[in-house]
Amino acid sequence: GADRPIVHGVHAVPHLASIATHPDVRGRGYGGAVTAWAPSINNQIRAIAADPVSGVVYAGGRQTTVNGEPSTYLSKINAAGVLMPVAFPKVTEFGQGLDLSADGTRLAVAQAKNETGWYDTSSGVRLWDQNCGGNGQAVKVIEDSVISGFHDQCDTVLGRDLMINAQATGARNPNFLPVLNLFWGVRAIDGNADYLVIGGNFTNIDGRAVKGFAIFHTP
Repeated sequence: GADRPIVHGVHAVPHLASIATHPDVRGRGYGGAVTAWAPSINNQIRAIAADPVSGVVYAGGRQTTVNGEPSTYLSKINAAGVLMPVAFPKVTEFGQGLDLSADGTRLAVAQAKNETGWYDTSSGVRLWDQNCGGNGQAVKVIEDSVISGFHDQCDTVLGRDLMINAQATGARNPNFLPVLNLFWGVRAIDGNADYLVIGGNFTNIDGRAVKGFAIFHTP
C-alpha cells in the first residue's frame, strides 16, 4: 500500500501492489519483483490484511474506487485482483490498521473515527466496536482478543491508548489499562500468545521510562 503509485523498474502500480518474496527471473537474490496482481486504486492505502488461504486482500485507506468500481475506505479484493461485492457501511473513515481472525471470517478495523470495529468478512456487518477519544491507529488479533491502539485518550483518561477486547463479545479487559504519556499514543502493535509489543509516540508508560517501544506479557 502507498500514498502514490508504486514504481518498480518499468512497472507503475496505482497505490497497491503484490511483491514476490523469492528471487526473480534474472536471478537477483533479493527478489522483490512486482507480480501480476495489481488492482487499480484511486487513492492512498493505509492498511492491508491478507488471507493466506483464499488470497483475499483487505485494503483500507482513502480510496473511493477499485478498478473503476465504487469502494470507499475499505475494499475486499480477491486473488485475481477483482473487487468483491462486500460493503462495510460502518467504516466511514479511512482505516489505519487491519487484522484478520485466524479463520478469516472476522476483520478488525482501526479507523480514523475514534474506534476499532470487529466485522463479519462475508456480510460486512459490524459485530461490535470499541470507541475512544482519539483515532484508531493500530490493531492486532491475538488468540481470542482484539488489541487496539489509539491516540489522545479513552474514558476521558489522557494517555489511555491501548485496549483489549474479547473477540466473541467485544467486552473490554478491565485489568489491562496502561497509561501512556504523549498525545499520539500507539501507532503499531504485534505479538503472540506470550508477548504483546507496541510502538508509537510515548516515553513513559505507567511511570516507567520507555522510548517509543514496549513489550508486555500478553494479558
